[in-house]
Amino acid sequence: MEPVTHSDYRALNGNSEKLPAGKLHSTQYIVAVVLAVLITGLWRLQVLGADNFRALAEANRIRKVPIVAPRGRIFDRYGRLLVDNYPSVSCYLLRDQSRNINLDLPMISRGLNIPVDQIQAILHRYQTAPKYQPIPLKQDITPDEQAFIEAHRNELPELETVDVQRRLYPRDGFAAHLIGYVGEVSEEMLNNPRYAFYDPGDVVGRSGVEASYDAILRGTDGYKDVIVNSRGKELGQLGQTLAIPGKDLRLTIDLDLQMAAEKAMEGKIGAIVALDPHNGEVLALVSRPTFDPNEFSGHLTKSYWNEILSNPDHPLLDKATQAQLAPGSTFKIIMSVAGLQEGVAQDMRVNCPGGATFYGHFYACDKRHGMVDIENAIPWSCDTFFYTLANKLGIDTIARYATSLGFGERTGIDLPDEAFGIMPSTAWKLHTLHQA
Repeated sequence: MEPVTHSDYRALNGNSEKLPAGKLHSTQYIVAVVLAVLITGLWRLQVLGADNFRALAEANRIRKVPIVAPRGRIFDRYGRLLVDNYPSVSCYLLRDQSRNINLDLPMISRGLNIPVDQIQAILHRYQTAPKYQPIPLKQDITPDEQAFIEAHRNELPELETVDVQRRLYPRDGFAAHLIGYVGEVSEEMLNNPRYAFYDPGDVVGRSGVEASYDAILRGTDGYKDVIVNSRGKELGQLGQTLAIPGKDLRLTIDLDLQMAAEKAMEGKIGAIVALDPHNGEVLALVSRPTFDPNEFSGHLTKSYWNEILSNPDHPLLDKATQAQLAPGSTFKIIMSVAGLQEGVAQDMRVNCPGGATFYGHFYACDKRHGMVDIENAIPWSCDTFFYTLANKLGIDTIARYATSLGFGERTGIDLPDEAFGIMPSTAWKLHTLHQA
């Protein structure tokens, strides 16, 4: 057994040597400083940087990118194509980015060739729309504008390009009033219950059969769920809901007859309507002057709009269904029916010396027809004969027969905004002019 030394004795009794007080205090200070640095860093990350990191975290999320459904095509009665679609690219503005978009407006304006005030007007229009809903900023962008968006993905992550199918209408305003055109749904339309399921930015039929059959022609948009980072760069795709294309539409129009009617109206003002007498189907419908619907389906330029508005012949007015014009000599058919039904025209003979005087006014005929009866009054279109017949029948009898044959009423044609005609009578005169 070894002897116990003095040092062993001190160790057994727990009396080991203590650290110097200076070293102990230094160690404590170092630990305190390290803890303070760590706490400060955590505080900066979790408190001061909370908003920034929250924004970055929100930006790294799923983005819904719209897949716009193509509209159905339009054909004539024999399946010949009238209206088609063509591939195009539109620019959308995404508002789910945690950034002040207003700061980017000057750069966006330069790159997309859109005035800043126009972009601001678009943003104002959509200010009440959900933030997740992309805003259509510009349709049918050019290759240079597409390249600008791709080159500035980091600086402008709020810009997104979407492939769409745009309308392609016949050239030179062919059948423009009949076919109509599409455009962005207006705020006024959105207040109409008919458009309750539409969103701002949706493309809808604005006139013609495009408007009447919009529910058939327009499809159902889809979308794809895309994972993007804080810079807007696409990292992957979770899935997609495919768009459902609109249904095609076949009209009663005969393309050959429509072309013939269009040619007949070149340089003229008025309208031509060709009907199938057996069933009333519209085979051709032309109104002049016309307009280019391709200008309306894209970005309507101010110069073209001013040109349309300043035209005294009103190119947008469909003179076949909306112009309240005198029927002219076609009304002689109505007069003949009324005269024969009333037993007045059968034995009536009128001498036409080139015109006649009624109520103190001389009404000229196109020529001197001599003695005229009902059998040759229509083929000769003798004004003197029918003025005389009208004087015998009286306005209320004429109005009764004209109304029974549809005058003064809408035809019910499946085109929007059809105007009803005016059939004067003593009651109409009293109500409108307050004269007996």
